[in-house]
Amino acid sequence: MKRIVLDSARFHDRKEAHRYLKEQFHFPVYYGENLDALHDCLGEIAEPVEVLVPECIVEDTYLGDYGAVLLQIFLDTAGENPNLKVLVG
Repeated sequence: MKRIVLDSARFHDRKEAHRYLKEQFHFPVYYGENLDALHDCLGEIAEPVEVLVPECIVEDTYLGDYGAVLLQIFLDTAGENPNLKVLVG
């Protein structure tokens, strides 16, 4: 199983966060860099992957409310896609 550990330092800005996620997950060129596109692309993961998402992204010094929604998308999509396992830490 592939393991991706996300770097919390890359989650201070929405735009950079999406660029970073695109890079880490090798999302397609057409990735829309928004929450809907994130859900769609995570749902299309076809091989087992475990992702460690930093819990701090929900703090105000990071992405705040946007980070909370982003984290929830990871968790929800993991419930829908058996190839995606999400750990929060």
